Amino acid sequence: MQDNTSELPHPASDLYTVHLAWLRLAIACYREYVSVAITTLSEPYRAGWIEWDGRTYYYVCGLDAHSALGLGQVFSAATHGTLVVIDPAAYPPALLSLFPIDPRLLCSETISPSSLAGCQQRPGDTGP
Repeated sequence: MQDNTSELPHPASDLYTVHLAWLRLAIACYREYVSVAITTLSEPYRAGWIEWDGRTYYYVCGLDAHSALGLGQVFSAATHGTLVVIDPAAYPPALLSLFPIDPRLLCSETISPSSLAGCQQRPGDTGP
């Protein structure tokens, strides 16, 4: 049997690499935050992204007390190579459908920009 699969086109591969780097940064930022905060989620943390209304959102989730995935934090990539914390009231509806949580409940665990000061920079990248 012949393998007819081909490699991903270079631009798609580059886009995947960019998203992967942002996902790693989102998890690192969330880990830094939860090390100094009370949180209801535990590791392993997972990250994903969703495109909504022309914008890319990166989210971090972890396991809740019932071992179900729960939403931890949502970020957006800024053009200057940093992650911006998204206010829970501005979460895209498509993302909230993945995690049935009242966004107001996340406000007490929302990461403040000052708490991310040490993990925002992504050397060599200017955003997606």
